[in-house]
Amino acid sequence: MGASASTAVAALEQELELLTSDVEFAGDGKAGEEAWQRLFRTIHQLPPKPHLRQSDVEQATHALCLRMTENNAKTKNLHRLVRYAVRLLGKLQLQQEPGPGGGGGTSETTAAAAADGPPPPVEEDPTTLLNALYLVRVFIKHLIETTDARQLLEQLQSDAERGTAQAETAALLVHALMDYCSQQPVGPDIFDTYKESLELLLVLMSTRLYRSFTTATEEDHPFLDACLRYRRANRFARAMLLNYISAPQPAPAAPAQSSDSISTTTAGQAATRSLSQLSLFVLLGLAIHTTPSSFPTLHTNPFRNQLATFRDLYSTAPHGGPMLGEVTWYKERYMRDISLGSLLVVVLVRTVHVTLSKLRDSYLPVHCLAALGNMSMYLDNLHPYAAHRLIKLFEMYSRRHSSLLRRINKGCLAIQDEDSSTATQQRPAALTRSSSFLMLPVADNEVKALKRCRPDLDTARAKLALANAESCLEVVLEILNSCLTNALRANPQLSYALLHDKALFPPYAQHPRFSHLLHNIQAVLHHFEFLLTQAEITEYTTEAILEVIQRGSLTWQSREYPLQFTYEEEENAHHFFAPFLWNTIRQGTAADFAWSPANMQLAALLPSAASRPLDGATAPPPAT
Repeated sequence: MGASASTAVAALEQELELLTSDVEFAGDGKAGEEAWQRLFRTIHQLPPKPHLRQSDVEQATHALCLRMTENNAKTKNLHRLVRYAVRLLGKLQLQQEPGPGGGGGTSETTAAAAADGPPPPVEEDPTTLLNALYLVRVFIKHLIETTDARQLLEQLQSDAERGTAQAETAALLVHALMDYCSQQPVGPDIFDTYKESLELLLVLMSTRLYRSFTTATEEDHPFLDACLRYRRANRFARAMLLNYISAPQPAPAAPAQSSDSISTTTAGQAATRSLSQLSLFVLLGLAIHTTPSSFPTLHTNPFRNQLATFRDLYSTAPHGGPMLGEVTWYKERYMRDISLGSLLVVVLVRTVHVTLSKLRDSYLPVHCLAALGNMSMYLDNLHPYAAHRLIKLFEMYSRRHSSLLRRINKGCLAIQDEDSSTATQQRPAALTRSSSFLMLPVADNEVKALKRCRPDLDTARAKLALANAESCLEVVLEILNSCLTNALRANPQLSYALLHDKALFPPYAQHPRFSHLLHNIQAVLHHFEFLLTQAEITEYTTEAILEVIQRGSLTWQSREYPLQFTYEEEENAHHFFAPFLWNTIRQGTAADFAWSPANMQLAALLPSAASRPLDGATAPPPAT
């Protein structure tokens, strides 16, 4: 396989060498009409090489990129190729999207692209556009990785634009691509060119990977800044979300039909990243971008604003959808007749439990709790097992809270003098007061274990983890209160689960942080307990108790419970989110773009995963 791949790379390099020597595109002279015709005709004749990886193709095109970069400052052939691609994008979209307003924005960019003179007289079809976009992507990716922003713009400018600070060609290319990608739906006939347009757009945005973030200037990201000036951000954001939801697929015969395209030489093209994932990466990359003048606020980002204005349906749709007959893949409990919303609750709670108990990492549980908090007021017809797992979630954090208190108590005992420790050991279960509200026993073996550790460090870590556990307990109580306040009648199984495990809550009733939350829960419990004592029930079965709960929920006067959700963000949170997102994009697209990690600067700002504390001592949850 290795020998076959290297042979194919050598063959492709030879073909491209013939291309560059026969056509003046990468040479030291301006390409004429015949040269442009030979360029695309030669590309059409390149045989497909589906066994090549993207890195192999980029290796084969490296010499072409170097020659183009060296000579383009004089010839400006790349500028002409970009303008021609813009013109083709506009013309093909006008053909595919007729009618008033269908391609109005693209016609403007088409007129601007034609201002430099007539385009090369080659056949204007989707395959030609696909090849033009591919060549633009290869050349600009090379420039982004090897030049700074000023040199990049100089490579794209024409002779008339030389010496100016305007990124006119960059803006034309970006807006033409976004106009073309705003088309819906994405049919099989335009799938290849649509995907190539998105790939080119993502490459244009990748200046984030190769420019310094801490010393960024207004000129560092000309393509991303042009995206923020796009006047149809709502249409583009909607198209990207629809792509992610619908996941368009190419026609079965598409690879054979596009075999004359140079971009089909990439290996495993059908097995790599889907169009839906690519659309999501592009939209997220646009939503996180901000210019130095608007930092740290992102309110001037139109794509971020559009995401905030879309109607939120994810919370209610899972509960009102069809019931799942059975869930065979969930091994901990056999479940049937469960809604998607209840199943999501079960999975989130299970994720929290497994992550805390086995991985000892609180990063993922915090976000699972935030998702449960967002769902809480929309819970409807909660499955018995889902209700049970919600209560067990509180019990798990309660046990964790008690365990951390014991660790703090052990640390307090360990720093006492030897006589005091000896006296304490003589008592089988001494009661020791900690800085919190509980009095917990400390056993003899726990005191002995303290002599083998650093009590000051252990106590400090335990106190930090205790604060995190209390924050998580508070979020769980907020979730229960939100459901009881907004959907008590729709969730009798949750009331039943609360009655079944009511002994969990009294120990926290006097805690200053939880008392106001437990007041509402205990009021609901007292209401149903009173009804159960008044009901003439001969046998307390599950069905009989649920019947009383359903009748009692009709008479319960729900008091307005003011839920307050706040989001605390560090002053320079963008310094984390932007590198984290772009590192995710880099990893998710590595098979298709062969990024150059040696020149990356933004990914170096990512914090090490190993630096996260393993003891649950992290920041409080984002939503409380």
